[in-house]
Amino acid sequence: MLIQNGCAWLVRDTLHQIRYLKFSGTPKLLEISKSVFRRNPAFSRVFGLMPVGGFNDVLNLLPGLFIVFGIFGTFLGIMKALPELRGMDLTDPIITKAVMDAFLFKIAFAMGTSIVGIVFNIIMIMINTTFSPEKIFVDTVEQYENSLDLLWNRSANNNLPADISEFDEHKDPLDALAADAVNKELLRSKTKDRKADDDQKAS
Repeated sequence: MLIQNGCAWLVRDTLHQIRYLKFSGTPKLLEISKSVFRRNPAFSRVFGLMPVGGFNDVLNLLPGLFIVFGIFGTFLGIMKALPELRGMDLTDPIITKAVMDAFLFKIAFAMGTSIVGIVFNIIMIMINTTFSPEKIFVDTVEQYENSLDLLWNRSANNNLPADISEFDEHKDPLDALAADAVNKELLRSKTKDRKADDDQKAS
């Protein structure tokens, strides 16, 4: 739903900017593409709420935070395990062994938090590298600019036809297509009726 509205806003904003350009010469279609994408809430915000720039900054911080939290968990575990060594009685091997076993178990668990932090760090680095929001945004803008450039070079002019109604970005595209198909069919039937009337009058 958000993407559908976002695409409609893209069309509206692009038409609004392109119609005022001089057709002679090469327009700055890349600047227009950047502008319409930056002002579009469906493409400049994550789920229409958080700005893409801020979201990208958070994603870049996460790998380092995972390492920090892993080390913090390790030191916290060691800090909680060390006081248990006070219960060791070197004269009683059974108690000493039990205390050491509990201490080593807690130390191993504490070390596990660092390992988990490192694993999540690697995963987040791979995700950030593969699905970088900035890279996706740049690629999308470039593809959109290439499409506009192709359309511009194939067009004879950038005049807005007078018979086209004002673009409504909130209109359902299926309704718009259905209405267009009905209008074409009505126009075709009227043309047939006129032709039949003209043929009858001629005969």
